[in-house]
Parts: sequence; structure tokens; C-alpha cells
Amino acid sequence: MAKKIVLQEDDIPRNYYNIVADLPFEPHPPLDPETREPMGPEKMAVIFPMNLLEQEMSGDVEIPIPEAVLNAYINYRPSPLVRAT
Repeated sequence: MAKKIVLQEDDIPRNYYNIVADLPFEPHPPLDPETREPMGPEKMAVIFPMNLLEQEMSGDVEIPIPEAVLNAYINYRPSPLVRAT
């Protein structure tokens, strides 16, 4: 069994897997630290980019990886995948 896996350009995943979509329950929403009430995306947009919030709050099983991130994966992969044993 191979322990070190080096992905070729064609093998790089094109979608993120969203485990939340497959959970048998819905996770609790993030709470506002001041009011202790659930926060909506408009309040979190002060800290996080809207694209990231859309991914984080999505109910889709697969979320497309943005082209800019894919290009970074293709041009620079910091290390190969290594299977833990």
C-alpha cells in the first residue's frame, strides 16, 4: 500500500466536501458574543469575506473550489499527501 500520494494536475479535487449536508442534525448557528443570539451573514461579513460565508452556510454536499484556489493548488502544492499508519 502506497504511503505517499502525489496528485497529478488532473487528479486535484474540483469541489470541497461539505460534511454538514450529510449530518443527521443541523449544527447550531454561530452566536453573537454580545447578545448571545444567532448571527446572520451580514454581521459576520465584517470579519469574513461573503464567498467564505456562502460556503460555510451552504447545505450543498459539494461546493465548487474557486478558480483562484485551484490555480494555487496546481502551481504550488506544499507537500504530498501521506497516509497515516
